[in-house]
Amino acid sequence: MKEAGATILVVCEHDYQMLKPSIVKEFSLDYLPDILDIYDYNILHMCGKITPHLNTIAPQLKQINNLNTISIGPYVDIRKTQILLDHKIGVAGNIDHIRLLPFGNPKEIETEVHKAITASGSDPRFMVAPGCEITADTPLNNVKAFVTAAQTYNG
Repeated sequence: MKEAGATILVVCEHDYQMLKPSIVKEFSLDYLPDILDIYDYNILHMCGKITPHLNTIAPQLKQINNLNTISIGPYVDIRKTQILLDHKIGVAGNIDHIRLLPFGNPKEIETEVHKAITASGSDPRFMVAPGCEITADTPLNNVKAFVTAAQTYNG
């Protein structure tokens, strides 16, 4: 991928939520340093209800070189995640991609995007993003509302 021009790597660990927090290190974290050394900018995506996992693995995450951002889903508190990571790693995500983006209205989306940015303390490293993929049934107007809300936030 790097030879083809990729400059960023996103490692998607959707399965953390299905593992006991105590075994995430063995099945994932031990391998990340070698993978993340390939690219200059790396994002680790972890969706689902992973707060117990973050509580367990935050010390190891902070020790991984080239881990720039953690992407989290809507069930994880942004500010608490930043504190767990000692603000050493950026945080992204947190917008509900299951109910809000496909079924909400533009005003609801704007409100949630603004709440997420506010919760981040307006950290310039925070990236507003869906908690996971944007599904094919998400109306284009909702995607546009999501982008506009992030662009026009004036907190």
